[in-house]
Amino acid sequence: MEQVLSAIRQCANGQIVYPASFKSILMKRLERDVERSPVTLEKAIGKLGAFSKREHELLILLTQGETNQQISKKLFLSIGTVKNYISRIYKKLNVNNRPELMALLYGLQNSGMKG
Repeated sequence: MEQVLSAIRQCANGQIVYPASFKSILMKRLERDVERSPVTLEKAIGKLGAFSKREHELLILLTQGETNQQISKKLFLSIGTVKNYISRIYKKLNVNNRPELMALLYGLQNSGMKG
């Protein structure tokens, strides 16, 4: 019962809820890949299109697995403002959620794009 309540709270705070095993695997892989090639991640974000400085900051924090609340505190923004920025980013990239965003970035990062 506590897990269900926790999942509801997480959803209410703008977090994604999926099995811990999936999250663990995804985040370890992304962290490893980001550590291995942070320049490529920057290039991948740059290839996606024009982002404002703030959107770019949010994209970086999203790829680091930060929650909306953590982003809010780090960037001194309200949760609502963070959600609005994230919605704009999703719309620009034609994705619906963080896993889709991560898959897009991961795909670009590993597509062999150099230069």
